[in-house]
Amino acid sequence: MNRRRFLQSTVALTGAVWLEEVAAQGTPVASPVASDLPLAYTEVAAEYEAAEARGLELGRAATDLLAAGDAQGLFDRFAPEMQDAVSIEAIEETLLSFTTNRVHFEQPDFHLIFDGQLLGSTISGVLQSSALTPFLLRRSDATPEPIPAAGTPVPAEILAGRWTGATDLPDGTSLSLVVDVSATGQEGTLAIRDQNVADSPLTNIAFHAEQPLGDRSRDWAMPQSPSLTNYGAVFDWAGRGLSVSIMFDADDQIVSMQLAEEWQLAPDPAVAEPPLPPMRLPFDGLWWVFWGGDTVGANYHAASDAQRHAVDLVVWRNGGTFRTDGATNEDYYAWGQPVLAPVDATVVDVVDEYPANTPGQLPEDPPDVFGNHVVLQLGN
Repeated sequence: MNRRRFLQSTVALTGAVWLEEVAAQGTPVASPVASDLPLAYTEVAAEYEAAEARGLELGRAATDLLAAGDAQGLFDRFAPEMQDAVSIEAIEETLLSFTTNRVHFEQPDFHLIFDGQLLGSTISGVLQSSALTPFLLRRSDATPEPIPAAGTPVPAEILAGRWTGATDLPDGTSLSLVVDVSATGQEGTLAIRDQNVADSPLTNIAFHAEQPLGDRSRDWAMPQSPSLTNYGAVFDWAGRGLSVSIMFDADDQIVSMQLAEEWQLAPDPAVAEPPLPPMRLPFDGLWWVFWGGDTVGANYHAASDAQRHAVDLVVWRNGGTFRTDGATNEDYYAWGQPVLAPVDATVVDVVDEYPANTPGQLPEDPPDVFGNHVVLQLGN
């Protein structure tokens, strides 16, 4: 199982993090669908806040069950298609995977963070580098497995020995991994032979037999449509965070749920760059930030250095971000809105030759991963 995925039915999970109001500077101009574009928050405030409040109520009730480990209670909140796809036992197993026998270690020189679960002679979890990828390690047969005395906590020495395995990269390739941990379980090294990395010291090596969820530190909700509401929350989790994303249908039933570790990001690659000139937002009217922020839970783009400051933007009105089912581009309120230059700059690249994608789908072999785009040069 991909450890970033908790439960998911045939309905795709998108998750949502947003800001209540995004107002552009300047005077609004006519647009192809101007009648569908709210210009002030007051136009939609009452409707939006009522739908938001309902999403928060549903999400908090569901995550209270999650934090309490109430698998039966969660299962009862699932839509029928979720109940057909996921058993109560699977929910219990997934909850245990995040709260028991947790393993963590880091390689700071390459900004690699490993976080997973120890089960017998294997450690499986998620590796954060420039992206989030699954990894699996197996204990060498030559390493005796420590057996703790009955009734005592599992010692840190449980990690001692050699662990070999791999991580699967987003492009489908695999990198081999070798982890050696000292007899005390407090020191270790990492080797990645495919990258000519050998004996690279590990830091923050830790094993926790129990790592329960703490308090819910923050949450949010966004009605994506009259029939779909996204809810997100972050729980304290061993000094870090565990994010939860849930989608509810029109009957207030859960159609998807996902748990993911909140990761410590590498230093911002743009921190040493000179400041950019003041800019306006690249549109007029009222928009929402759907994905945006400086944590992975708030903004999945942040896991990639190249997309650290990327945001996804939508227009919301009439109960959602699209008119009917969101199956076509034209169904979205943001479709057809003009995109404006945010600042005086030099145009260095323009591509406008690819047909528009169907919402939620990407070409199997895209000729240009950027799609249609305009690139502006600002200083460096």
